[in-house]
Amino acid sequence: MIRISQLVLGFAACFICQTTAGQTGVLELTLKEAVERAQQYSYDAQAARHRFRSEYWNYQYYRANYLPSLGLTSTPYLDRAINKVTLADGTVKFVEQNMLNTDLSLTLNQNISLTGGSFFLETAAQRMDMLSSKSTSWQTSPIIVGYRQSLFGYNSLKWERRIEPIRYREAQRRYIETLELT
Repeated sequence: MIRISQLVLGFAACFICQTTAGQTGVLELTLKEAVERAQQYSYDAQAARHRFRSEYWNYQYYRANYLPSLGLTSTPYLDRAINKVTLADGTVKFVEQNMLNTDLSLTLNQNISLTGGSFFLETAAQRMDMLSSKSTSWQTSPIIVGYRQSLFGYNSLKWERRIEPIRYREAQRRYIETLELT
């Protein structure tokens, strides 16, 4: 019983020494420094900073939508099947068929805000392997040039070009105003 009380007393002494040692530093601030800290670390300031950061990245996404984009697409497809084949004499034979089909395309795309469409430049290759008979066939499209546009659609690119810069300026004003009020 004496050992347990000595052990508890020892832990209590260590805990008290630890907590008082951590409280020795005193932070003295001038009024200006206190106001700056409040503006920087207050909930309203942090919320305004996060809202502005969100608006900033929305604006960057809008700007990136007008840059050329490069895409690489590949679609592998493996088909293994056992098919029923009726022979000339009327008997049925089950034949294993294995086919590997692979498509690969590289596309360069540029959006046009005036019309709402996009120009594209594409190259593609397709390969089909019949694994059971070890035969291979290819099809390639060295270069495809085209233009995509919906006929009866709304031109979102044109309206984004008008609206997004205004939204971004408004977000900047709102951020500055919120920081001044906190």
